[in-house]
Amino acid sequence: MNDPSFKAISQTDIPEPSKNTKMHRQREISVHKTDVGAAERSAGAKSPDRQCPIHKKPHLLGKSRAVREKSIKERRVFLKEHRICFKCCTSTKHMAQDCKYTATCIECGSGKHNSALHPGSVSQTKEPTPTTEHGGELAPTAPSEVTSNCTDVCGGDESNRSCSKICLVRIYPVNHREKATKVYTVIDKHSNRSLVRSEFFDTFNVQGPPSPYSLRTCSGVTETMGRRAPSSQIESMDGEVRLLLPSLVECNNIPNNRSEIPSPNTASNHPHLKAIAHLIPELEQSAPIMLLLGRDIITAHKVRNQVNGPRDAPFAQKLDLGWVIVGNVCLGGVHKPDTINALYTRTTEQKRPSIFEPCPNVLQVKERSSQF
Repeated sequence: MNDPSFKAISQTDIPEPSKNTKMHRQREISVHKTDVGAAERSAGAKSPDRQCPIHKKPHLLGKSRAVREKSIKERRVFLKEHRICFKCCTSTKHMAQDCKYTATCIECGSGKHNSALHPGSVSQTKEPTPTTEHGGELAPTAPSEVTSNCTDVCGGDESNRSCSKICLVRIYPVNHREKATKVYTVIDKHSNRSLVRSEFFDTFNVQGPPSPYSLRTCSGVTETMGRRAPSSQIESMDGEVRLLLPSLVECNNIPNNRSEIPSPNTASNHPHLKAIAHLIPELEQSAPIMLLLGRDIITAHKVRNQVNGPRDAPFAQKLDLGWVIVGNVCLGGVHKPDTINALYTRTTEQKRPSIFEPCPNVLQVKERSSQF
């Protein structure tokens, strides 16, 4: 009466059958069972031929590593407690004496016992490695080897290694390419002038009187003097690019951190930089960091190509003088020091004391008229 799909009709609405009308008996409707009851599901779940009684996963008990790692005595106790046949190890409906299954051990090929009761250790198994579809019964894997990739990249020091725009180039006086010398040059957009160390003047016997200039860095302003190199030229290591340098100012405050020099090994340890690893020259131990190119030679700063990679990963840029890598190249950042020890303090440009080392890459040169 409460089901809206059925129309409630009164007894008076039913017409009386006529005498000529034959009464037909309604045909009975029957349906087959379409679901498994809870009791049957429970029985099926407990059946070891359908599901492992330990992991509740669809793999045979003989292939369960949890069972294979037990001793023979513990396995027998386990089978007895679960009323599992000792011969087939897949049924709880009969005993071993009534089992018609022909047992074959996949370990030794014996027909007297099942693989679940093989006396050997689990490491001697010869069966193929099951997949995760069988309850995650994966074969034991060899312990991962300890690698020293980050030590190779960082050089074994205790701090993070961060690369900057440093290129290996050849430098020589104009029209004297036979005197070319390999040096590293820092591409520094924070400097308004190009600088060179005193070794350059000694190497190429460049003479000239020193002139005064002021050098502004993060540490403040310093009044100093230095010589000038009016005509020099550099070229890339492949010889495809040659640049005429502006007048170089003698300065020994050029950053000299060789750990910032990129190398092929650095690039090859980062998947997104492997493609350009062969384009970066090997580290030249005999080549000094002698030159700093500022904004007065803007051509050397222009980026012709770039490889970004994932977020927070080092990136690579192709300049006219070659490929450079910029950023922290440590693999996992495992070299961060736990403590900071300050032996002395420094004074910043704002005359405030600080335990942090001022940035050496911000250089401002202001030349003054020579008094000599």
